[in-house]
Amino acid sequence: DKGRYEFFDIRAFWEFDALFELVLRLKVPPAVFLFNPRIDDVLRLRGRIEKRLPALSKAGHEIRMLSMGVENFSERENARFNKGITLAQVDEFLALTAEWKRAHPRVFRPFKAGHDAVELGFILFTPWTELADLRLNLTRASQRAFPGRGYWLYSILLLEVTTPIYRLAHKDGLMS
Repeated sequence: DKGRYEFFDIRAFWEFDALFELVLRLKVPPAVFLFNPRIDDVLRLRGRIEKRLPALSKAGHEIRMLSMGVENFSERENARFNKGITLAQVDEFLALTAEWKRAHPRVFRPFKAGHDAVELGFILFTPWTELADLRLNLTRASQRAFPGRGYWLYSILLLEVTTPIYRLAHKDGLMS
């Protein structure tokens, strides 16, 4: 059974090449390394990641990425989340990870066994969601081969009292 290392601090991902240079130099036994980066971080580091994948494969290591925020396929809904991830970036990321899985199937693996994609964070329902948003999300998800069932279909925005989006929902009269 492989060891498991979870990195919740984004700085470890930003140092991807240095981290794995050390892992390989120390001959760490085959392990699973889990990260939680943003989509734009992965795209920005793609060259550094790709450079390490062959050596990681040879050493028996796996790379998995935890829930990464697509958030929503509606630009109107996504603007409220203020994350700055575009549909073009999501498409580029999906194509890139599919390419990595084809080229290095033993290294780059989905987080959930049996899934064909990296686990993506999604918020389908918000206090502002309209039927048009749902239609748009279902269409765009289908175009991107999202599964016909799963968490993304019933995911909701969790509104914490201390967050700006909670205050926005309250200001818009959507909270009681």
